[in-house]
Amino acid sequence: MEKAGGDPATARAALDRFMGFLAIRSTSAEGRASRHYVFIATCTLTHHGPPDAIVNRSGPSGPYAEAVAYLRGIAESAGFSTKIVSYVPNKPVLIVSWPGRDPSLPSVLLNSHYDVVPAQAECWDSDPFKPREAPDGKIYARGTQDMKCVCMQNLEALCRLKCAHPEVLR
Repeated sequence: MEKAGGDPATARAALDRFMGFLAIRSTSAEGRASRHYVFIATCTLTHHGPPDAIVNRSGPSGPYAEAVAYLRGIAESAGFSTKIVSYVPNKPVLIVSWPGRDPSLPSVLLNSHYDVVPAQAECWDSDPFKPREAPDGKIYARGTQDMKCVCMQNLEALCRLKCAHPEVLR
């Protein structure tokens, strides 16, 4: 992982990682009841998974393991510890931890999901799972706003923070 900063190479590398993540067809045809979570945390979680009220146990419709493996690779390359758990079959949850020196201090939990709603191809000018960058810098792909962007923003911010400050109190 490159050092934090505003240089063009760092920004381009982050954008390329985001575009790679957008290309993964982690599409949910199951609606709101099927959210697939990625927990990015600064400590070991004591949470035991999403509440049953928001879990659909009927099975996923997208390559969720691929999305989790992609995020895990980025996190581990930055030096974070990771763990994959499944509270529901075929719906992996990625836990990224950054333990500090003092576990008695409060921790921070960043939470996101990586599934996206299905895309109606006829409503797109290009394949929604082949991200493209327009000349004006806008990125067009399913998940650029909901919710893959937040997964990557959280992970990129933590990677840059860890690069700049390898040790934290908590």
